[in-house]
Amino acid sequence: MVIEKGKLVISPVSKNVPDYGIQFRDRVYVLLPRIKLTDLLVEVDAWTRTSFTQYFTH
Repeated sequence: MVIEKGKLVISPVSKNVPDYGIQFRDRVYVLLPRIKLTDLLVEVDAWTRTSFTQYFTH
């Protein structure tokens, strides 16, 4: 991170996750069920009892 010509320049983040972490992530990802986002929102709405989904429209 440097300042050049009065502007802040941030270099790209380098890979900081080891290969075994990526392999673990991929193995866990395939175990997760595939669900629709709308189904998830309805379920969370029921858990929290906040009725926030009433503010959503089609």
